[in-house]
Amino acid sequence: MRPNYLVHIVADLLSRQRQAQFIEQ
Repeated sequence: MRPNYLVHIVADLLSRQRQAQFIEQ
């Protein structure tokens, strides 16, 4: 039993960090 929702949460956090870094640059 693997919690797929955790994968989506992590992916969302990573995408947010990438957007934040892109905006800073």
